[in-house]
Amino acid sequence: MEKFYCEYCRILYNEETTCLNCGKKVEKKLKIEVHYQSMQKDKMEQDDTL
Repeated sequence: MEKFYCEYCRILYNEETTCLNCGKKVEKKLKIEVHYQSMQKDKMEQDDTL
């Protein structure tokens, strides 16, 4: 997933645009990688901490 952000305001946008807050050009690109874990493993880890 790619997002763009305003360096000044640090607000995320889905595309290169003009910042709605400060009016500067939004051109810094972030690549976000999402990793999923199984729900069963998460539940087991939560039970162990109790």
